[in-house]
Amino acid sequence: MQISLLKLALLSFLFVLAPLPAFAARSLTLYLDGALVEQQESALKGHIEFSLPAGATPDSLRIRPERGVTIVRVLTAARKPAREIARELATLADREELLHDRLKALSVREEIFKSAAKAQSAKAPRRTRTNPEPLSTIRQGTDYAISQLESVYQAKRKTEKELVRLAERRATLQKDEAGGGSLVKVWVTPAKGRVTASWIQADRLWTPSYQLRVAEPGEAVLELHATGVALARGETATLRLSRVQSAVSSGFAYEGEAIPLQKLPLKLERRQGGEPQTPLSLSLVNTSGIPLPAGDTACFQGGVYMGKGLFHGADAGTSAEIICNGR
Repeated sequence: MQISLLKLALLSFLFVLAPLPAFAARSLTLYLDGALVEQQESALKGHIEFSLPAGATPDSLRIRPERGVTIVRVLTAARKPAREIARELATLADREELLHDRLKALSVREEIFKSAAKAQSAKAPRRTRTNPEPLSTIRQGTDYAISQLESVYQAKRKTEKELVRLAERRATLQKDEAGGGSLVKVWVTPAKGRVTASWIQADRLWTPSYQLRVAEPGEAVLELHATGVALARGETATLRLSRVQSAVSSGFAYEGEAIPLQKLPLKLERRQGGEPQTPLSLSLVNTSGIPLPAGDTACFQGGVYMGKGLFHGADAGTSAEIICNGR
């Protein structure tokens, strides 16, 4: 997709300056699933040394010399995380192992009580001297098995949520400069040669979100915002509407704090509801000429906030449905 499509896109880029370390001459191409990072380095007495973050995709490092510069040798070595971080990572690993074991045990319990519930409900009621009320006995057995299943499901859900929290904490620790990664050493000629290092980093990306504004009959305006973009001072970013592995990238870009705001009109095919406390339902045609990714949507009608909806994305020229809850 050509860069001229920028003129058609309605974009408002929102980013937060995060407490990330500053890097000289570093640029990022942010995709929907990761980033391609490029960093320029200058040699001192023929030697260059820089850190590769823990979030870098293995084997994605590339080093390109400037014209007239020759790379003589490259060495990479794993950096040991700081003692406190290493200790916490080990604790996380132990806890995750215990939680995975618990999930396996709960899965076994789940199958046992599923089978018990089926067996109880499949029993034929037979009145005997010791069991004068067979239907009541079967019902009690079934209810007990189902109550045990509910306990298993609650325990599984709690365990899975804790695993998610542990994974998020691990990711945070690994992003820390003291959390590991690799140390890269490069020898070049001449002694003051320059190179550009690049790698793929899955933990740096952008997330689309929208504002949908309905005003005139037959037309709506969709504002696409880029959220989750965290830049250190000196970093610049380019955003793409594709995946990092995609050979063809299309989209839009900004550098530093220059954040453009443009408008993207869409054709409104159908509008239903929208009265107070009534969900607003819309059918839109993507007339922007570019594919739009999925994202959360804040809905407005006549300037009134109508709640949130989910835009499932739409290729150019196709229709999309959005339901705003109005609450």
